[in-house]
Amino acid sequence: MMSSPGIERYVGCRPPPTYDWYTGALSRSTFLPSSTISTPHAPREHDLGYTHTLLFATHSTRILLARKLRGFARDTHNGIGGKLFSEETALQCILRETREEIVLTLSSDNVRFAGNVSIDVDRGEKVRIALFTVELDAEQADRVQGSDEVEPIWVETKDVLEGRWAGAMRPEHRIYLAALLHCAPKRREEGWEGPLIDVTVNFDAEPEGEDLEQGERPENHRTVRQWSLNIFPQPITHTS
Repeated sequence: MMSSPGIERYVGCRPPPTYDWYTGALSRSTFLPSSTISTPHAPREHDLGYTHTLLFATHSTRILLARKLRGFARDTHNGIGGKLFSEETALQCILRETREEIVLTLSSDNVRFAGNVSIDVDRGEKVRIALFTVELDAEQADRVQGSDEVEPIWVETKDVLEGRWAGAMRPEHRIYLAALLHCAPKRREEGWEGPLIDVTVNFDAEPEGEDLEQGERPENHRTVRQWSLNIFPQPITHTS
C-alpha cells in the first residue's frame, strides 16, 4: 500500500524572490518554518466563509490568464472567478463565472477543488477564495472567448514560472502558483489527487490615492507582509 505524501508547510515575511521558488529543493528550504506549529486542517469545498472563487484552467503546457478589463484589479492578469452570490455554493459560482467571463460551459465533473486562498489587507479587504483547477481538452480550449469583463490569453506555463509575466499578475501568485502548477502532474503520477493547498497572505495597507499615478488602482500596488502555504496530499477517489 502506497503511503501518503506528508503535509508541506512554508512561511515567509516577504514574497518569494521568484515565481518558480517551489520547484527547487534549496529555495523551498529557505521558507520552512523554524519551529513546530499545530497541524493545519485541509480546506474543503463546502467550508463556510468563502467570499470569492478562482479557477486556473490549463491545456497541455499552457495556462489561461485573464486580463481584467474593468473594476477591481483592472489591467492585471488572474484566473477566472469572482464574488459568490448569497445563495450560491463555491462550485456553482465558479461554473457561472466561467460562463460569464470566457463563454465556456463546464460541468461539475470538469473542475477540481484545489484549496483556499485567504487574503487580509491592513485597513482593507478580507476575502476567502475557493480555488479550483481544470484541465481543458483541445475543443474546450479553442472555445474560450473574451467578454466585457476579461480578455483571456493562453500562455506557456514555463513562462509564468520563469517570471516573464511577473509585472502583470497578482502579487499572491508568486506564493502559491508554482506549487499548484508543479505539484499536480507529479501527484497524479504517484497516484494522488492534488495538490490541495491552503494559503494565507497578509498585505500592508494599500497606498493612498495621492501616492498613485492618475488612473492607477491601489489594489494593484499591494505589498506582502507575511504569508503561509500548506500543501496537503489528497487520495484519488475512484467511482464505480
